[in-house]
Amino acid sequence: MEFEHDPTTAHLIALARLGSPAGEQAWDALLARYWAPRYRLCWRYLGDTALAEDAAQETWLRASQAIGRFAPRADDAHGARFEHWLLRIAGNLCVDILRARSRAAEERPLVPDGAWEDDLRGDGARAGHKDRDGEVADERRVGEPPRSVEGACI
Repeated sequence: MEFEHDPTTAHLIALARLGSPAGEQAWDALLARYWAPRYRLCWRYLGDTALAEDAAQETWLRASQAIGRFAPRADDAHGARFEHWLLRIAGNLCVDILRARSRAAEERPLVPDGAWEDDLRGDGARAGHKDRDGEVADERRVGEPPRSVEGACI
């Protein structure tokens, strides 16, 4: 079923709440109308295309679950209030994603437990890398800055 005219956002929201085939079409029309602003906001927050797409989709899912709590105004025929509501959901979701990533990074150790002990020998020297002949090629002390040989850092 195609719309004969370009319905207002308020009309689409009213149809979407019905849950009928016309309601599904109304959700599709709302999705098409408001996808770009949601995606752009998510991309600005997250800086990753795949994450932004996922967040924009999750925003739509959350909006569809909460549409009963959204109250459109009669004077908001162009949907500015609805768009603000969607962007608020998207922004909150992106902040949640960033917080979760930050917590995960804080909880993950930079060096696995025991790695330093495995890397150190009893005399405090750093165990070096072996060359082709199996000889230890680098016997630097811990804390010594790396040196450059022929443009490569060893």
